[in-house]
Amino acid sequence: MSIFGVLNNNNNYSTSKTNFVVLSMPRSGSNYLCGLLNSHPDILCHHEVFHRDEIYYSLDHRDGDLNLGTIEERDQYSKKFIRKIWENNFGCSSVGFKIFPNQHKKAINFVINNHKIKKVILKRNNYFRSYTSYILAKKTGIYSNLKKSKSPNHKDKQTKIRVDLDDLDRYIISRNNFFRSVRNRLESTNQSFVEVSYEDLFGGNRISVHQNILNYICVKNSDLLKETHRKQNSSRYLSEIIDNFSDLSEKYQDSDLAEYLLN
Repeated sequence: MSIFGVLNNNNNYSTSKTNFVVLSMPRSGSNYLCGLLNSHPDILCHHEVFHRDEIYYSLDHRDGDLNLGTIEERDQYSKKFIRKIWENNFGCSSVGFKIFPNQHKKAINFVINNHKIKKVILKRNNYFRSYTSYILAKKTGIYSNLKKSKSPNHKDKQTKIRVDLDDLDRYIISRNNFFRSVRNRLESTNQSFVEVSYEDLFGGNRISVHQNILNYICVKNSDLLKETHRKQNSSRYLSEIIDNFSDLSEKYQDSDLAEYLLN
């Protein structure tokens, strides 16, 4: 189906009141946040709609009822594709999706430059955790863990990895550059945004954190939110995951990141 076509259910076509985007990096809790937001009856939150290999719609619209076009059409007409996302709101007043820095450059620039699109910046303070989770996901092929699964997949709880310290350095620099660039661009154009961390999402004040996000995207009642994803790898210490943990510890023990080595 072309993105210029009309879906069978014309009632889907009513532009949402609030459009938002989650700007994040892989393994920073974005699956958790998107699933959490999408559980609210007044929010439609898609996942990686600009993933290289697939258009990841929200969890409840992956049965074929929503088809905004092919990957080729999406990549060629990214602005029209995004507008279709807003239009197909399924009765929700707030509609959004997540996007990563290594995905569609024109789409990222469009959402960052558009003042009408609200921005939720999601980061993970523990770079070691996000990096090891990324490497583990690539190694095991497990990128999410849904609560509705009959039993959690324990493959990722047994796998160990060896960290390339130079690659980790590049990863940290890339993360810092991305978030710094996004903040600078938003602040220089006087745009509002909400910044939240993975640690905030799961911390002791998570209810107020969730409500702050809802307030920003103009939705009420955080008590309607439901968790759809489980954490991954959080039950193991880094020393249990990383074969060369002693090398990692030695390199970063006197840095600002040292506090995260044992978390």
